[in-house]
Amino acid sequence: MDRFSRLCLWGAMACAFLSLALLSFDVFPWYEVPFMPPRPMYPLACAGMLLFLLSGRWYGHMREHRGLLSLWAALLGCSVLSTWLGLQEVPSGIAPAVWLGLARWFIVPFCFLLWWAVMFSCLPSPCGKRLFQAALLVLGLSNLAHIVLEILANHGAEGIKDLLVSINPWFRMERIGHGWWPPPYFTDRVRGLFAEPSHMAFGLLPVLGLLLAKCAGNRLWLLGVAGWGIVMWQSKVLTGAVAFMLTCLMAGIPWYLAAWRRYGRRVLALSCVLLVLAGAGGWTLLQPKFERFGAVEQETDSILRFLEDSHAGLSPRCPELQGALEQNGSLGIRYACTRLDMAAGLSRVLGTGFYLRGFYWQPLDACSLERGSELRGFAQQAKGDKLRRVPPLNEYSVLLAEFGAPGLLLFLGLCGMLLWRSVRFAARNRDWYVYAMACAFLGMLGAFISTGLMNALVFTFFAGYLYAISGERPGAAPVTGGAQAPRQVRG
Repeated sequence: MDRFSRLCLWGAMACAFLSLALLSFDVFPWYEVPFMPPRPMYPLACAGMLLFLLSGRWYGHMREHRGLLSLWAALLGCSVLSTWLGLQEVPSGIAPAVWLGLARWFIVPFCFLLWWAVMFSCLPSPCGKRLFQAALLVLGLSNLAHIVLEILANHGAEGIKDLLVSINPWFRMERIGHGWWPPPYFTDRVRGLFAEPSHMAFGLLPVLGLLLAKCAGNRLWLLGVAGWGIVMWQSKVLTGAVAFMLTCLMAGIPWYLAAWRRYGRRVLALSCVLLVLAGAGGWTLLQPKFERFGAVEQETDSILRFLEDSHAGLSPRCPELQGALEQNGSLGIRYACTRLDMAAGLSRVLGTGFYLRGFYWQPLDACSLERGSELRGFAQQAKGDKLRRVPPLNEYSVLLAEFGAPGLLLFLGLCGMLLWRSVRFAARNRDWYVYAMACAFLGMLGAFISTGLMNALVFTFFAGYLYAISGERPGAAPVTGGAQAPRQVRG
């Protein structure tokens, strides 16, 4: 490898490190690139991709990644075709903005996935592992410091609260189209250096995976895992709670299987008892919410009937909402928006196209939607935007709405391939490090039920890294230090 190629590779590695380490920040600190999101990690990642292409290290290795390339190309092709078809049904003047949005928030991020997958596959295993862990160390410690200050401020430290509010504009863009969000300070919640608590939960999932990986060498790291979960509970984040539960359940499978092989029927009996107790306790706690949620379902059905009749050319009456969406908080509005996305996606084979699912909501412009909670705000926001954008609250329903069932199935196929590949590699090589990262990846897939890819670009970095570490590389040095799966201790 000549000097130029080596320098380009080092530059690409530095960009990969910085794009992950600076993941929290929402404002590019030096200048804003007109065609890029105002996030420092985005232009850094683009620069890293370019440098890696210039290094030439990928040449001659792409045949090894045929499966990944096929799914990647099919998903991006489906997104382009869906958007092109969707643009035929909307005003032609918005096409440039739609294509720019598709490139910004979908095509380029999935190029990040391919870049990380190929680059880390080319690096020796210890080198890639050190680079990734160093970036997570910066990301985790910087957010931990801010979280500790937030917790102190939440418990009455006014001086610390004033400090957090004063430094907020240095790393967070607050002004948006219809007001100020996020607020300079979240009362009684924590969000780290991220814009919102849900963004923090998703962005710090790789840190949770690293903490789990460290547990194989020292069980004291379980305190860090517990601390991650406590922070998510304290900040009242559904995204973090779902991700933490799925990650820990998958991480416990090896121990459960080891106990099953050793104790057999006793483990089965204990499992049945625990499942019955958990089911009974869950039903007791959630039954009142389920009873109240019936009203949410009825109001959502009325909205869907209105939209379906409107798109069929009828003249239905606007739905009369009785406040059920208001009374059930964010869960009710998420349920309603998910149902609306599903209806939009099922109305066409390839969906509405990127950015265009808000046009399915267009008949709601004629309705006041009194007592409609945030749904009313979302409809008004779409009405005032030429692209009619509405917030992405569930990535799976968004994919179904924008790219139809084929786009959703391709995305699930890509994620399923990555998860199966990593678990199979971890089981074959007894590699606890890879398995821990697969557990965190499953947590990401669970977290997508309450957030969108637009606010979780770390998914593409992490997916590419998981692909790289779970591949057989004859020339790469073996991973050592905490990589072995935990073994059952006898006696």
